[in-house]
Formats: sequence, C-alpha cells, structure tokens
Amino acid sequence: MNSLNEKDEVRADIPDVLHGNRAHWGNDLRRLTLEVRKRGYRVRLTTGTSAYKASLTTAEPDPEIVDAYDAPTAPPTWSSVRVRMNRATIEPLEGDGALAPWRGGIDLTTTEVSYRGPAAVPFPGGATLGSTGHGSQVKRTSLWAEGRWNRWSRWSIRAGLRTDWPEKEGVLRVSPRLTAAYQLGPDIRLTAGVGRHYQYEQAVAGTGFSLGPAIEPTHIWLQHRGSVPPLESDIVNVGGEIWLGQGFLASGTAYLRSSRGHVVYDPAGGEVRAVPVLECDALSHGWQVADGTATGLDLSLRRIFGRVTGSLAYSLSKADLTAGSITFPSPGDRRHAFDATVMTRPLKWLKLGAAFTAVSGLPYTRFVPVAGIEPEFFPTEGDIVGVAQRANAERTPALASLDLLLQWEVDAFGGKLGGYVQVKNVRNRTNAAKPRSAVKSTPWSLAANLVKRFSN
Repeated sequence: MNSLNEKDEVRADIPDVLHGNRAHWGNDLRRLTLEVRKRGYRVRLTTGTSAYKASLTTAEPDPEIVDAYDAPTAPPTWSSVRVRMNRATIEPLEGDGALAPWRGGIDLTTTEVSYRGPAAVPFPGGATLGSTGHGSQVKRTSLWAEGRWNRWSRWSIRAGLRTDWPEKEGVLRVSPRLTAAYQLGPDIRLTAGVGRHYQYEQAVAGTGFSLGPAIEPTHIWLQHRGSVPPLESDIVNVGGEIWLGQGFLASGTAYLRSSRGHVVYDPAGGEVRAVPVLECDALSHGWQVADGTATGLDLSLRRIFGRVTGSLAYSLSKADLTAGSITFPSPGDRRHAFDATVMTRPLKWLKLGAAFTAVSGLPYTRFVPVAGIEPEFFPTEGDIVGVAQRANAERTPALASLDLLLQWEVDAFGGKLGGYVQVKNVRNRTNAAKPRSAVKSTPWSLAANLVKRFSN
C-alpha cells in the first residue's frame, strides 16, 4: 500500500495591480493505492481526489499603497475544479523490471465545476464586468486497455482503447490510439501515431482581473452537459530522431490536429453585453461552438552529455478556429517559437548556464469598454459593456527573453552546501504581455537560493 498527499497554496495581495483585494491559488492531491500480486498478476486498487481552487476576496486597502499606486478593486471571485476517481487495474507480472505487455482497468470518475464572480467577457479589460455563477457535477464510467508488441527486431507497436459512459447521457464515446516506432538503423528511429481524445471540461474565459492579453489569475470552466459539448480531438503525427555523434541528438515531428466542441464568444464582434455563459445548461446568446484545426512542425538539436550541454529548438505552427462561417486564429496560436539553452561546468563545483526564448506574439481581440464604467459601478446583467472587433484580429509584438544562471555546490560540514543566482530578462526587454508594474521594476530580476544537505 502506498499513499500520496500533496498541497501547494499561494496567498498574496498585489498592491501595484489591485487595491483592497487578496488572492488565493492552490492545488490539492490525495491518493491511496493498494497493490496485490497473486498468480502472476498485479492488481492495483486506487482512490484519490485532486482539486484546483482560486479566489479573489476583498480586504481593507492600505492607505500608503493607495497613495503610491492608482489601481482598481476587483469584485470577489471563486473558481474550482475537483475530480474524484476510483480505479482498478490489472496487468501480468514481468521479471527484471520489464514493462508488462498489456494492462487494463476501470475508472469511476466524478468531476465538479464551480464558479461565482464576474461574467465571462473574454477580452482585455473586460473580465471584471457583470456577475454570474454556476456549478455542475458529472459522473463517468470508463473501461480501458492498452498493449505493446516488441516481437520484431525493428518494430515497436503500442495500441490502446478507452470507452467513456457519462451518467444520464446514454452515449458511449470511444477513444482509440495507435503508435509505432521503426528502427531504421543503429542511429535512426522513425515514429508515427494516431489517436482520439475527449475532454469533458474546458476553460472559456479569463476572469478576476486582467494583466494583459490572455493573462488573468483564473478562468471560468464549463463542464460537458446540456448544449455544452465535449471537446473532441483527433491527432496524427510523424517524426524521427538521429544520433549525430559526440552526444548530439537531432529530432523532428510534424502533426495535424482536428478538434470539435470549443466554446467561444461570437467571433463577428460588435456590442458586448454582461451575460452569464450558461442559462439553464444552455449557452447564452453571444456564445457559440467552434471547430479547430492545427498543423505544426517541431525541430530540435540537443547535446545530452559532455562538459558542455545544450539544445536548440524551433516550432512552426498554425492553429485556427471556425464558428459559423468565420475562421479566426486560436487564442494559443503562436506561429514561430525558438529556444536555445547551454550549460557548462568550467570547474568541478561551478555550473554556468544561459537560456534564450523568442516567440511570436499572441492573437487578441480589440475590446473598447463603454465610457464611464468604473470598477465600483459594474453594469447589471444585460447591459452593454463595450464593443469588440473581429475575433483575434490583432497580435501583440513578439516576446523574447535572455536568462543567465550560476550554480555552485561544495563539500562542507560533512554534507553539501550549494546555491544559485538567476538573472532573468538580462536585456530588460519590455514584453507586451507583462503587467504594467513589471516595467517599473529593477532591470535585473535576481533569485538566489541557498540549500544545505547533510549526510546521515
């Protein structure tokens, strides 16, 4: 028998962004597993829960902070997603720690989604308008199985099948997947895969307050029920990798994804009203269901071992959504992304590293709030809160950052004494997605950590 109990929690106020607010974020995970080995099989019985919670409450503002910053007070917000699962699995026992050739099981899952707070207005500056609340619970029974075959010297094949039966819906959803790898030579490996996936919860809009395009402290989650469909995705990918010698590994992957069931705000633009996303389990006026397509190519070159290690990576991608007759960029569409890292050990006790990232700008929808709306006077449900242009017709400038790292570790006091210093955004580039307060900070963001580990 083994158990896992993990919890992380952050509580803070943000004096240069909000006045009179306290924020709280946290994750909670608990799991208990009983394992039985008998007659050549391993059976695991697992029960567990996981939860994500975020809240924004009001608090007495600090007069000194009020004088120093001109920031609004956001309305109270509460958002949570909780999953409870009971799982039973069975697989044959294999000697020498080898992976089992097959395994299968049954899952009993209950998912709860709850939200209270501002209405879903998915545009910069509009996330604090109106008010709404909803909660739902869905139970699902799932049967699944997977197997792997390595009987041929060059081929490795893995297949899986999952079936979901949501309670009170009467629809059986089947999710197959198949992956294959072929060893073309001692240093060349080719791979391919195809599969279908269902997601029964999705985030439709940021809420709480806005720090910039697509940056909010939490999101409004919707659960599959009524007129809200599940998010269904089909994906195909092909790739390969080759060893180039001296510890260098080159790889590339191309993919195509087709999806259905995205809940989006009307992409045509126009007047925006403060309305809840749901009305009696049906999408409110202004919200639609969209289909998505995405294609991409990922390339990388890594040096895995040696005195100097590092990597180069480049991604070319395109992701679009279509609602009605309108096709527009997906909120997560980033056409180009480049990453480079390097780490070296000039001395036995010293490591030096650097990382550079450059990414195309995020698409966003230009939203103009109605003049005269102040955070203290939120409009009531149905009021016009602003005007939006065509969905994601604008893009932020590209983002780029250069980070440096120094890490050291020495023998001391019968154990190890070490620490690190990290310099983020060395060039002090003002990336468009940063909150305004970040521009006022010091040129270098330093993080230092001192760790002391003693031997027994």
